[in-house]
Amino acid sequence: MTRIDVRLAPWTRPLLAAVATHGLTDLNKPHVLGRYACWLALPLPSGVVTALFCLASWVHLSRELGGGGSLFVHALVREVHRLMGAQAAFDAFLVYFALVHTPTHYVVETLRGNGALVAACLAASVLLWAVGRAWPTFALTDGAQRLVVAHVVTVCHADRLDARFAARRTDSW
Repeated sequence: MTRIDVRLAPWTRPLLAAVATHGLTDLNKPHVLGRYACWLALPLPSGVVTALFCLASWVHLSRELGGGGSLFVHALVREVHRLMGAQAAFDAFLVYFALVHTPTHYVVETLRGNGALVAACLAASVLLWAVGRAWPTFALTDGAQRLVVAHVVTVCHADRLDARFAARRTDSW
């Protein structure tokens, strides 16, 4: 089983709390519970889960940066890992997710009409930060990786539904 433990500093705890809850916007997507249940229960070896997690991460960032931009960010974080270690790479990725990815995700969800759900996610972030202020570490496990894969699959499915809906509206003109 994959388990990567990283230290949480006082400045990274609120960032992790902000990032960790953004997937809650999936709660109003069609078939979300089945999709999450499938990804959480699917019997896959740990190495396959990690490979899918890495692919999902690239796909997820490709939505806002394009494929090349996502590859660049991942390569940059890999280089930070090589030069400064896993902790610095985690912190760098967390900063990107907290300052760019999560706010962008919330803007997209708000434009989709999910502003109330975004507000609930922000409230959950504050609660998670308050509860987790004493946590010294964060563990990236197979379960956490599966949650990320389920989130990315859900977001991609929602994007396809939005594109179909937009095409139907355009066709009816």
